[in-house]
Amino acid sequence: MAAATDELMLLERVFLCLGNADTDEQLQASVCKFLPPVLLKLSSPQEGVRKKVMGLLIHINRRVKSRPKVQLPVEALLLQYQDPAASSFVIVRSLLLMIMPALGNLEIPLSAEKRAALLGLQDKPYVAKQLINFMLDMLLLPYGSVGQAENRDPGQPIDWSQYPVPPGLSEYAFKRVIGENPPVAEKLEQVKLGIVKFLAGGFFPESDILIHLIVAAADTRFSVANLADAELKKIVSTLDWSSMQLALPLYTLFLGTSAIGTQKDIKPEMKRHAANTRIRLKLLQYLCRVTKAGFIIPPSIQVVFDSLYGNNTNKKLKSLALDFTLNMVQQCSFGSLSRVAGVILNGMVKLISEGEPEHIAIAYTIIGQLGQRIPSLVNKDSSLVQQFFKALTSTDSDMRRTVRDALIAMSSAFILNPSDKNGIATMTALLSTYIESEEPSVRSVAIHYVATIFPANHAPSRYLLLLACGDDKNEVSTEAIKALYGTAHRNERYKSDAKEYQLPNFPEMILYVNQNTQTRINSNNKFSIGNHVLPYNITTFNEIISYLRLCLAKSAKILAREPIENHPCEHTPTIAKYLKELVDEDKKYLDNYIELITSLCHATADKIPLIAMLEVVGTIPRSMTSYFVKELPWIRTLLTSTKADVRELAAKINAIVMQFNSSNEEFELRAEEFMSSTKNKVLETQHGSLLALSYMMERKLTARKDTEQVESLLNWKIYSEIVQTICSFLTSSAVLLVDAATQGIGIIGKVFPLPLNSESEDESLSKKKLVENLFTILMNAKMTGKIKENAIQSLGFLCIGEAFPHTKTIIEKFIRYAKETKDVAIHFSIAETLVLCVQGPASKEVRDIWTTVPEEHNQNYSAESDNLLVFLLDQLLKLSTDPHPNSRQAICIWLLSILRHNDKRQHVIERLPNLQNAFSNFLGENNDIVQDVASKGICLVYNTSEKTDRDDLVATLMSQLTEGRRAVQQVTPDTKLFEEGELGKAPTGGIITTYKEICSLASDLNKPDLIYNFLQLANHNAVWTSKKGAAFGFSAIASVAKDELNKYLPSIIPKLYRYQFDPTPKIQQSMSNIWHDIVPLTSKALEQYHNEILEDLKVNLTNNQWRVRLSCCLALSDLFKSNAHIDYAKHAPELWKQLFRVMDDVHEDTRNNATNTARLLSKVCVRECDPNHGKSGERVLQSILPIFLEVGILHNVKVIRALSLQTVSQLVSTAGVLLKPSLVHLIPALLTATDMEHEGLLYMSTKYSAQTEIQEALDRVRSNEAKSHHATETVRKCTQYIDTAILQELMPKVIELIKSSIGLGSKVSISHFLILLSLQMKQELQPYAGKLCSALMNGLTDRNATVRKTNAVTIGHIIGSVKDSSVEKIFNTLNTWYNEREDDAIRLAIGQTLQSISNHNHEVLKKFSDIVIPLTFFAMHAIKVPANKDTVELWTDLWGEISHGTESTIKQNLSLIIGTLNRSLESASWTTKAQAANAVSTVAVKVGSSMDDDARNGLLRILIAGLQGRTWNGKERLVEALATLACHSKEALGKDAALSASVVEALYKESKKENLEYRRYALKAFADVLHELGIDKFTELYDIAQEILVKMGKKNKGGDDDDEKSDKSSEEITKKREDQMKLQETVYEALGKAWPSSKGSKDTQDKYCLQIIAHCHDTLPSSTRAIQVAIMTTLTHFVEKLVFLQVSYGELSKEDSKKLDIICETLYQILKISIGISKYTRIRKEALNIVLVLSKKLIDSGNNKQTEALKSLFCQLLTNELASDNQPEIRTRVVDIKAIFQL
Repeated sequence: MAAATDELMLLERVFLCLGNADTDEQLQASVCKFLPPVLLKLSSPQEGVRKKVMGLLIHINRRVKSRPKVQLPVEALLLQYQDPAASSFVIVRSLLLMIMPALGNLEIPLSAEKRAALLGLQDKPYVAKQLINFMLDMLLLPYGSVGQAENRDPGQPIDWSQYPVPPGLSEYAFKRVIGENPPVAEKLEQVKLGIVKFLAGGFFPESDILIHLIVAAADTRFSVANLADAELKKIVSTLDWSSMQLALPLYTLFLGTSAIGTQKDIKPEMKRHAANTRIRLKLLQYLCRVTKAGFIIPPSIQVVFDSLYGNNTNKKLKSLALDFTLNMVQQCSFGSLSRVAGVILNGMVKLISEGEPEHIAIAYTIIGQLGQRIPSLVNKDSSLVQQFFKALTSTDSDMRRTVRDALIAMSSAFILNPSDKNGIATMTALLSTYIESEEPSVRSVAIHYVATIFPANHAPSRYLLLLACGDDKNEVSTEAIKALYGTAHRNERYKSDAKEYQLPNFPEMILYVNQNTQTRINSNNKFSIGNHVLPYNITTFNEIISYLRLCLAKSAKILAREPIENHPCEHTPTIAKYLKELVDEDKKYLDNYIELITSLCHATADKIPLIAMLEVVGTIPRSMTSYFVKELPWIRTLLTSTKADVRELAAKINAIVMQFNSSNEEFELRAEEFMSSTKNKVLETQHGSLLALSYMMERKLTARKDTEQVESLLNWKIYSEIVQTICSFLTSSAVLLVDAATQGIGIIGKVFPLPLNSESEDESLSKKKLVENLFTILMNAKMTGKIKENAIQSLGFLCIGEAFPHTKTIIEKFIRYAKETKDVAIHFSIAETLVLCVQGPASKEVRDIWTTVPEEHNQNYSAESDNLLVFLLDQLLKLSTDPHPNSRQAICIWLLSILRHNDKRQHVIERLPNLQNAFSNFLGENNDIVQDVASKGICLVYNTSEKTDRDDLVATLMSQLTEGRRAVQQVTPDTKLFEEGELGKAPTGGIITTYKEICSLASDLNKPDLIYNFLQLANHNAVWTSKKGAAFGFSAIASVAKDELNKYLPSIIPKLYRYQFDPTPKIQQSMSNIWHDIVPLTSKALEQYHNEILEDLKVNLTNNQWRVRLSCCLALSDLFKSNAHIDYAKHAPELWKQLFRVMDDVHEDTRNNATNTARLLSKVCVRECDPNHGKSGERVLQSILPIFLEVGILHNVKVIRALSLQTVSQLVSTAGVLLKPSLVHLIPALLTATDMEHEGLLYMSTKYSAQTEIQEALDRVRSNEAKSHHATETVRKCTQYIDTAILQELMPKVIELIKSSIGLGSKVSISHFLILLSLQMKQELQPYAGKLCSALMNGLTDRNATVRKTNAVTIGHIIGSVKDSSVEKIFNTLNTWYNEREDDAIRLAIGQTLQSISNHNHEVLKKFSDIVIPLTFFAMHAIKVPANKDTVELWTDLWGEISHGTESTIKQNLSLIIGTLNRSLESASWTTKAQAANAVSTVAVKVGSSMDDDARNGLLRILIAGLQGRTWNGKERLVEALATLACHSKEALGKDAALSASVVEALYKESKKENLEYRRYALKAFADVLHELGIDKFTELYDIAQEILVKMGKKNKGGDDDDEKSDKSSEEITKKREDQMKLQETVYEALGKAWPSSKGSKDTQDKYCLQIIAHCHDTLPSSTRAIQVAIMTTLTHFVEKLVFLQVSYGELSKEDSKKLDIICETLYQILKISIGISKYTRIRKEALNIVLVLSKKLIDSGNNKQTEALKSLFCQLLTNELASDNQPEIRTRVVDIKAIFQL
């Protein structure tokens, strides 16, 4: 019981202390002191104590609420909260309720370590959990959840039955956060704001505070919600959303505790309710970010269905729930999703049938994604697809797009197995319904399904796609074509990288097409074209025919991406063979095909169906051609078509059908008809007839030549007539007919000798004449290129149909024609013809191209053929040196063609060296085609030669390419050296250089023979993809070259990779061609050979050729962008060194590219140094950092320096803790890097070094630049990783740097770094702080103001870590420097140092105040001049900061200050004495009366002693100080007469000095002392005054002749006059102050009273205004001190009365004069002061006579002069005087 009484007594005392706290400071101090221990009393067993505590807490709460400036002891309360002893529920709850409102005011340290140490929560997880849970409950508490009852007492219990538990809280949590006194809404808002700020302070992991911030973001008060939203944005991207631990609290709050099955056995009052809709919306917004393991099953499903179908929901929540579902379907693990996929599917299907449109759209998307992820869920039954297709046909456009996307998404789920016959049949039936729907989007989706789910060789599905190819919507038909062929563009099907597509077998496809064709014909799905009924539209039918032709080619084992356009060709015999086998198997396939083609041909006789018919007619067995006999009349009608290709196709078909199905008589009859038609006037009819004659004759001769004699056929009349008819059109004016005749004569001549004579004497037609006619066509400029090519071809064909007598003539004419044209196509055509000429009847072109493949035709070359070959080769080799560009192009192409097609013939093999020389000569041509052909020729020479001869060929070629040897050309005046337009082009070296590089590449591999393989692959000219170019067959040769080069890939790839980036376009193109040919996949090659590539690039980065250096830079950039796993720890250091060199290259383009490469390498290195890479990242960092520190950041090239600093800065940000081992070297390097300043600033600084103000402004700019420098910023980042071990090694280097000769930038940077260290590692810095300060102290004497200030500020930060003994030395040093060095710059630096210490380590300053305060007090009294204005102001500000009041501080430190002043007054320096005197004056004013006698007397004696001697500048300060001190020591001096006399005597002596200005100060001081001390020394002063005034009077009368006669300047004369005037003023003022006032001085007054008043009267009118004021002031003192007025008038003697009357009368006159001066208020005011004083004195002394006289005078003045004066001070005086006179 006694203990309880004691506790109650203690609590009463606390109450009393709190009640007596009037100010905020007192209340805060009491709360901080008593609150923590008072809270502990809540655990007292005595109920009375607990009630008392609660009452006390309520009192504190009310007081604190009304005083926002009062701070609670948050740290202490949190520490108490962690105390295990505070286990009571009441204590914990009370603590939390007290802590919550104050969390927002907690000062949170920036350092993570300090934050952790502040509360220590990481070591007490239970405490942290309790605290964080309580904060969540507080955030969940709604505003106004418990009403504030007006009549309820503070301690009265709450009726909880009236208040339901809010959503998100449990009953327990609700009661806990409400406490005994429910918070009002405004207070709760502030609490929540404080909680959010506290949570954002970094005390808890971000994952632990996510739910708190989400709840706060959903708060109904915007201030809370906005703050929480801002914090959420900061952390949301850093959280691991795949974490189950992160997501579980969100689910729990959303659903409530009961819904989460993982939390069992929870008491009812502990179960949380589900969150309200507002919080759910915010929770679901962030649940939509969850991925992978963050989807917890089944809570995820509960969230979805509760949001969709629960009671507590709305539209927005449903939309978010669907977004969450979509996210779950896409990212949840397959196993977890599979368990609930069916539930989700059913839910979405239900939503589609019942939901709102905006939700239905998302439901479709979810089902689509679900089907894509879990195919088995939807592919068992096609009803879902059917339902979606129905929806697709019936919905509007927006919804249709969504359904379409959903269908496409789940299409992959329905991919069918070829063995699943039922499934294929079902889906085929379903899709065939929709592929011809009226809605384009439905057709599009159906096409997608057909293309996706069926096998590519499935005939029914291909048929459906073919139907869609003719769709009237371009996008639908395009998609179908792409599904069929892999690309929608026909020209892309030939590309080597085009997608391969599979085809059904021809028999299967034709049967299915035919079956459906018949069905469509019998249905409504048919089209009428004229009189013909078709099952398909023309476009679809054409596509079906084309596709069937592809299937036919595929079944015949022909690789074709497009249907064959030109029959006959090399593939025609293969198709014929396959069709024969097919007919033998079953004739129906071909019958169906022919029927299909024929039906389309009759409807539209166009190119596509006619080519198909020609293909069939020409390849089917002969017996089946009879089928087309009945079609001949219709076919012949096509010969008059307006389309040339239709006429030609009809002519070919007609010829083949007649070949096997007509007798000779019928043939001749038809021939005569056609010959007759050639005379028709219709051009198309003539053209068709010529073509029909040509092809008919060619086919008939082919059929009969093997069975009949040559002579018999030559004598065949119709043959001769046909040839004559055709030849007659060679000279026709119609180009079309010339073309037909030219082509026709060649077609006939190829298969059989022409029935013409070799030569004729007359103009009749002969073979020679025919040749001339053909050459005439060739030479005709009006003829098209096609006709010319036909003429050339026909000349060749004439040479192979027989042993043509004019073959050599043809060859010679072609050789002569070489210079006439530069058309490459013509040259290639001639090349083919020359080959035919030298091969003759042995040529493979002689065969029946419809039935015989080239390999089956073999015939020996004749002797004549060999002779022609020799002749042609020799001529061409001879002409290969001709400089004419056309000739060189032609000869090069012809040589290549002859070599290619005659490579086995001995005459060619013998001339291979000569051929190589010729081709190597052509390599130097300024013509891409010639170079390309020449390179191909060289390769062909090598491949053709015997192995024994290859070494010689290689050596010769290498010599030619490397040494540049070339045959000398003979030039004549008519020689054409340049092609038109080539002359004047700048030589780039890109022609022969290419081959030199290729040669170098082969030589470097020690395999010179590889040059032929490189040459073969180096050029990919478009000419080789043309029909004529492809005939050379170089693709096969290139394939062999690839295989050969693959053996040397490790050696080739590094150099080849570099050459791809050569700046010479030709080299780059050639090498890229080689690369793409031998390297199938670049990424894999780089992955495999990146080390070899890097070694090559490192070596060549500093090559002596700029283009090599440039190519290395570009290659490196490309390599860095690849996925190659480069060991940067191994390669990066050397790469950086080399790149630094190239970044300073003389070649600009190389330099720029090197810079770009270095920037890319920088990014890569920064990425590689990420701590996530583990040891690898550390290795890279340690390898590259020395390069930057030793070379990069100190480089004299600005770009290198900037990039190095930027890279190091990024490395610091990325590498983090990995940097620790390098910090010792990194930080000093960075600190010195800031010396590399902007050139402009350095120039300006040097230029204006003599102009202090400009120099200081520039230095400030340089300082700011250094602070914002990359290096300084990087150092700042580094400081967070410094620890004690690093400091031990780092600090000596930094100290050495400070002492060394470094630039301004480095000095500023070092200071900035040290300041950061002092803030973050104050304790750890202690061992080095003393030395640092010593080093920095030297900077205080630097001549640069910025350096001085920077060092001063730095010392102020660091000194907090310095030991006390060292601090004392520092302060003593600063004190000594100030006293001994009278340099204002140093004194300013000392002041800045002390000010910095005051700002950042004030406690240090307090500790050594005995040094600082006297120094500061003395320093702030320096004599202020413009030069030291800033210094004095700084010291004054510093005094204001360190003193709590000047007077009290002086009193507390008086002995120290006086000691300092004594020493200073005894100094030999006049400036120091004057400064000390100023300080003495301040001391005297502030504490003069209370000063210790010894101290005062000592000062006085020192000041007196200091006045001895001559006058010096500033001595007046001593006089003023002595006077001030004496005036404020009146009482003490009254006790020490001797000292008083000494003071007066000293001042009297100084008043007699000659210096006018000094004398003025001394005279004033003398007068002040006499006035204050009441000493009568008026006689001495009067004598001085009389002397001065007399002298002044004489000078005024004499006109200052002495000054005028002297050599003084006008300024000096003016100043002297001003000094004299001021001295005169001072004399008059001194007379008034020195006028004795005591009655003991009556004799003195008697002696001088009349003299003074008379002098004033006489002088006043003629004096200046200032002197007039001084005289009036003196008279005021005179009247106040006049003894005659101090006694009763009746006690005065007659003499005294008389004198008084004289004085008064004189005064009245003076008053009239002075008051009459209306323009100078001051004089009138002083006059009224005299009236006021005099009136009082006269009335008090009973002198009625003079009183009345004065009154009369005043009334007179009041009426006149004073009546109009409205100045306030005058009016006030008048009122006072009126009151005295009772007016």
